[in-house]
Amino acid sequence: MDPTDPLFSSLPAEVLLQIAKQVSSLPSFRNLDKASPTISSLFDEFGPEIVESIISTNLPAQVQSLIRTIVLIRSNLTLTQSLDEFSSTYLKRDGYCEKFPHTPKLALCIRRVHPSLDDSFKVCEGCKEAFPPIGISQDTPSGILRNILDSACQNQNLTDELLQSCLDRCLNSKPLQLGQKFHYIARPNVGRAPQRRPVGKPFTPESSGPFSWTERQRTSRHFWRVQLFFYLKLSSRDLPWTLEDLARLGSLDIFSFWELSGTYGRFNEQLGTIVDYLVNTGQQYGNDSFDQRAATQTLNQISTASSITRTTEEVPSSLDHHTLDTATQAERLVHVIKRPTHCMWGPLRYYSLGYWRRFGFYMWDDERMHSLGFLFRRTLTEDGGYHTANFSKDDMWFRWESVLSHDIIEANERRRLSEFPDDRKEFGSYKRETWWSTGEFETD
Repeated sequence: MDPTDPLFSSLPAEVLLQIAKQVSSLPSFRNLDKASPTISSLFDEFGPEIVESIISTNLPAQVQSLIRTIVLIRSNLTLTQSLDEFSSTYLKRDGYCEKFPHTPKLALCIRRVHPSLDDSFKVCEGCKEAFPPIGISQDTPSGILRNILDSACQNQNLTDELLQSCLDRCLNSKPLQLGQKFHYIARPNVGRAPQRRPVGKPFTPESSGPFSWTERQRTSRHFWRVQLFFYLKLSSRDLPWTLEDLARLGSLDIFSFWELSGTYGRFNEQLGTIVDYLVNTGQQYGNDSFDQRAATQTLNQISTASSITRTTEEVPSSLDHHTLDTATQAERLVHVIKRPTHCMWGPLRYYSLGYWRRFGFYMWDDERMHSLGFLFRRTLTEDGGYHTANFSKDDMWFRWESVLSHDIIEANERRRLSEFPDDRKEFGSYKRETWWSTGEFETD
């Protein structure tokens, strides 16, 4: 039904309320609120109930919790007496359960759900006591909730813009694949001298279609994290905390702030992807310092919503609240098994993981990484093991490295080769030499 149709305003309030609560997203409801004075009046009266219904039905628990916490901060209702208490009460809801600190795939504890969902999940008793469900107060002013609608609208636009820019960068990166005869020899003491770094063969990345719901929510989650950080800092004058705690809050950058939640590794790279994007698109944000005017400007830019021009992926019929906490195959290879940038056995040693933020590597689903050609496909063998189907792990790291700039690759080559004794360096100049070897020299 057209919200501008006179018949729409003639519907009973209880019917309109049910319609409003079943809208598929906050941006969609914002458009409805702008178009219909009747809905706008209804929102003034039932805003908290409407927002709770929409986010509980359509968003993963992690994003729900962030939105509720932002509303509490804006309403000055966090009721905490210290930074540690705030972290324990709110930030850790967006972190891992301490019962499973290193195995997020096994973490069955959901700590951030709405009361109506509480009985549907397995919850550690300790977490159930420490993290009682939070909700949006019925006394929340409609102005604060409309700001949330605006933020959700702009977050949706920024999410698609960020993902599209990352995808375009991947598709235009001119990556290279490793020749089949090459393997990586990790240790300089295996008796093989380093050979020239393989030139590689070009391949064409392919997209796997529209952005998935999970990719969008994984990205949107961190836009909300940025806003929570800024809003808490801007509200510091109203917090009943000690001067020491206020000074500590003031000294935290966004990464050290969210480390208080207990998250690490891939979450830092996901958050870094959003921060880098805000910086590179002209948003006013400083990694190492906090400027109130700059923060206010950033929040205004995030919350000043433009019209929705993109189509959002359909919400899954059954929300899996573990989706955003479950590592993708690429994340497990990078963070859980062996970090290639700190591992003696891999060619990406010494690289910063941040180099791949601009390509969206920490946001993509496995299927997109497969299609782009930056992740090998794995199949189960009869004995329950894994078989690498289309290319090797050495090839994968080579492909990742190939999208970086020539200067970055050369600097990394020189540093790696410096670990070899002078009498083991071949070809004179070491600018294009590394620890690669042809297959006939494979030792592992």
